[in-house]
Amino acid sequence: MYPANQLGDYSVVYEEIGKGTIEMGSISTPSQLDKNLELVFMSYLVKNYEEVKNVYGENSELFNFLHDRHQDLDVKLLGFHAEGFGGIGTTKEIENLKPGESKGLEIRVPQQRVFEIPIGDLGFNTTSIPYEDLYTSLQTGAADGWSGGGLTPNYTEFRDVIKYFYQTNDFFDASSIMISQQIWEDLDSEDQDMIQDIVNDVAKESIEIAEKNEEEYKEKLEGEGVEYIELTEEELTEYSDYVRENSWPELENQFDDNILEKLSE
Repeated sequence: MYPANQLGDYSVVYEEIGKGTIEMGSISTPSQLDKNLELVFMSYLVKNYEEVKNVYGENSELFNFLHDRHQDLDVKLLGFHAEGFGGIGTTKEIENLKPGESKGLEIRVPQQRVFEIPIGDLGFNTTSIPYEDLYTSLQTGAADGWSGGGLTPNYTEFRDVIKYFYQTNDFFDASSIMISQQIWEDLDSEDQDMIQDIVNDVAKESIEIAEKNEEEYKEKLEGEGVEYIELTEEELTEYSDYVRENSWPELENQFDDNILEKLSE
């Protein structure tokens, strides 16, 4: 096992898995080779952990769609590893939480449209600062906050510079467990079944662990003096409905097979 980007960042690792030079990976999904792969991080695809179990489960609509797209790139998707719900960490208070109304804050987002468009539609100004420069940007005021992570990275990496964390659940962070298609085909069926069964068990367990971790890191973040703001069920529904009505239509053209319509159903 090679943690902490020892083999390169997730974009490099993904391409190497496709070539078979790295056999397996549990990584974030890059989208430079296929914009369809951004769907795993689609804003308000799910709102709570009960929905996560269905939408990110084995043989779900989402899994089957992404499995076929990965396969076109010589990568076999085995399952999703749940990391937790995303939120927004900020150095300044969000004074107006109403979706669609200007927040007057500059928020760093990953360079993917599934982050940029919904965060912009909710009323934030967006900027695409590289992740490695984010800490300094929050320190200097080049950014007032960031989207693209949940409680854990906000605590482990940014607790010294953020003052607020808003649990908006605006996306669900799930890494993808994958194997080189070439390596997979060289395995006998018994080994394939064993690996798939193990991944299925790990994927299910990861959902339970992610939910427990959120409570743990909420307390840790508050212990560092960061104010934790949890949106109410009504507010989460308002945010979710707003993004699905305003942002999803703008994003649906980048995905094949009317998948957003199928997921909505």
